[in-house]
Amino acid sequence: KGRKPRADCDIAPSPYCPHVAAVDRLRAWTSPHSICLDSRLCLELLLGTANAVQHLLFTALEPSTLTTYGAGLLRFHQFCDGEGIPESSRMPASRYLLAGFVAHHAGAVSGGTLSGWLTGLHAWHDVNDAPWHGDSRFVSLVRTSASKRAPLSCHRAQRAPVTID
Repeated sequence: KGRKPRADCDIAPSPYCPHVAAVDRLRAWTSPHSICLDSRLCLELLLGTANAVQHLLFTALEPSTLTTYGAGLLRFHQFCDGEGIPESSRMPASRYLLAGFVAHHAGAVSGGTLSGWLTGLHAWHDVNDAPWHGDSRFVSLVRTSASKRAPLSCHRAQRAPVTID
């Protein structure tokens, strides 16, 4: 049984997002879209083959990567809960939903953090064979602007120029 989540890690109760460790979220957190994928796999493949496909999908990534991606999934679902976004609209996530997610965190986290969270969402879409709209120019522009608004605590102090003596 998992430990109680930290106060800033709560999400609304959902049958699609059981309480699991970050490393297990990519596999355990589902959506109406992913449930349809499971059904399609079982219609086209024998059960053992469908299970092998899913096992290989989720073992393609290292546990440390899965943990990082799990953090992005958590933040995305927290955002969606706060905005009242239904589970059925979270995957595939529209470019507008992804841009809203980025805008919500602009000025609060670094561009690298946002990039990592979006990479986790992209992986969640990939393993569920969902279209990914995060590479659109629309989202890219919002990401660029959000990166410029990262808090000062996310920036390194300027270093002296390198000189040849």
